[in-house]
Amino acid sequence: MGWSDVVSNIAMKVPWERFVFRPRDESRALEQFAATLPAATASGPLTSTPTATKASAPTPNPTEIGSQGVSEASELSLATTEETIADLNKRLAKEVYRFQLDLAAGCKIAGKPCDCCEKHPLFAIESMVEELVPMDPENPTYSALGQWIKANAHKLTIEASASGKYDLEYPHMAANMRAFRKDLLGTEALSAMITAPQVISLEEAKASAARIAAERVEKQWKSQEKK
Repeated sequence: MGWSDVVSNIAMKVPWERFVFRPRDESRALEQFAATLPAATASGPLTSTPTATKASAPTPNPTEIGSQGVSEASELSLATTEETIADLNKRLAKEVYRFQLDLAAGCKIAGKPCDCCEKHPLFAIESMVEELVPMDPENPTYSALGQWIKANAHKLTIEASASGKYDLEYPHMAANMRAFRKDLLGTEALSAMITAPQVISLEEAKASAARIAAERVEKQWKSQEKK
């Protein structure tokens, strides 16, 4: 090995960077990095700015809606007791007329016994009579009709119709129903059972429209309250 090789090996082992480059000052580097950051405020560290919340729509007051509905309903023209009785009389007369036709047919359909005479008096006529008696206690027709049905109930069954025992009596019973219908309406004319179309004034129509609008608003408010 020559002298040149010895010098090269020694030169490679010497840490020349210590003599050529200055060592890095870590603390000074941190100070320089901190200087580049934005200064903190006197109140403390930086905080995020809160976002403004959207103001919610005012909730309708149910008390105001209810009072509005009551005031509008009070403006409606409701049926009087006399009008109610007159309307129920027409309904009852229709049921009596149906019963009259069934009796005239001998409580039969296509010549075969049926429960048509038993069904109408017990479920329709009798229940309406019980409703009308306290409304118009001075009218004897309701009580007389109810008593007639109870007295002849045993003749109105399917078995009674099938027996043929009352075939001659059924036409007379149908005549009795025609007389009751006349007492209810004051006439035997079938047109008396038809209710004429109701005619309302402009004020009543406006009040009805306002009531419907109030009901829709209240319904919408309740649906929003549930969400």
